[in-house]
Amino acid sequence: MKFPVLFFLFFITCVSFASTPLSIGFPFGFSRNEAINQYFLFLTDVLKDAGFEAVYKKMPGVLPYEALLKGEVDGIAYDDFALTKGREQTVTVSFPIVYIKVHVFYRVENKYFDEKNLKKYLGALGLNNSMIEKEAKRRKLKYVTSANPTQNVQLLLDKKIDYFLAVEEVGQSALSASNPELAKKIRMSERVFMSFPLYFTLNKKFKKDLPAIEASFKKHLTGDLSKYPLLRSLNKELLLPPPRK
Repeated sequence: MKFPVLFFLFFITCVSFASTPLSIGFPFGFSRNEAINQYFLFLTDVLKDAGFEAVYKKMPGVLPYEALLKGEVDGIAYDDFALTKGREQTVTVSFPIVYIKVHVFYRVENKYFDEKNLKKYLGALGLNNSMIEKEAKRRKLKYVTSANPTQNVQLLLDKKIDYFLAVEEVGQSALSASNPELAKKIRMSERVFMSFPLYFTLNKKFKKDLPAIEASFKKHLTGDLSKYPLLRSLNKELLLPPPRK
């Protein structure tokens, strides 16, 4: 009888420490963008410490927030709160995970490019960048949408657009992934186009798990981040933004 008892205790122990799968929706493939890779590695580590196994679900052409409301995923990695409907169906960490800075990327050879007057040009921005698109519309800019950061780079090199808008780390990583020499051909503006916080949001059924997830985020954000050297915009000081209007 000793062996069955020991096996049962071992099984119970394994079950107790097993991670719960948590599906996270995102809008495009990110294997070629090291900054995004590092962000998902960071998120994987955070969720693992909270008792969850992150399972990433690529959803091209679909708004991850809309998929969250439909129950197609358990959470979303980037929530800028540009979309407001259905918030009663979700729960969100009480502090931003990232404070991103969006910049203008343009060709170095275009010596007369005026980043202060973008209305003169045709730009591009990635799909599902709701907050960036909202600001572009407010400024009445002309733009096309692209599937991912790498496509933005190619559109610019092909001279089909005059500039693209991208998060600082993501845009720079897209250049490096395409060709390290592109840093000599494409310049990032010194001026910040816009800046805003991003949150981690879950289906409301995870409300009871939110304290553990928040605690893990706090632990990692204020701890050793050397595994993620490209993530310069992480909210390391757990700063809170002004109240949302």
